[in-house]
Amino acid sequence: MPVAMNDTGRILYICDAETVPGVPYWNAIMVLSYHTDQVHQADGLAFFLDEDQRVLGIDMPTPVVSGVPEEAVLHTLRTMIPEDEITWMLGVLVEADRQIKEMSSS
Repeated sequence: MPVAMNDTGRILYICDAETVPGVPYWNAIMVLSYHTDQVHQADGLAFFLDEDQRVLGIDMPTPVVSGVPEEAVLHTLRTMIPEDEITWMLGVLVEADRQIKEMSSS
């Protein structure tokens, strides 16, 4: 199952949390680096690829601002990962953003 971590307006999205465990968060960064064969950069996003050119993880700006998807980020994501995975990711990020705002207002 994928995992997404938010840090100061950047998202680290781990495509396969079994290969790259996300807890604690710094472990994900170390394991992702270990398994990465190549980093492909495009439009402010970094795609971490293994030796078979599969996407292991993505570092990107927040693709959702105030509940609205950022089309520029989505366009770049669509070049590297399937639409259903993008849809799942956006759902998780929108819900997390909603919960954070709800907690901040109470």
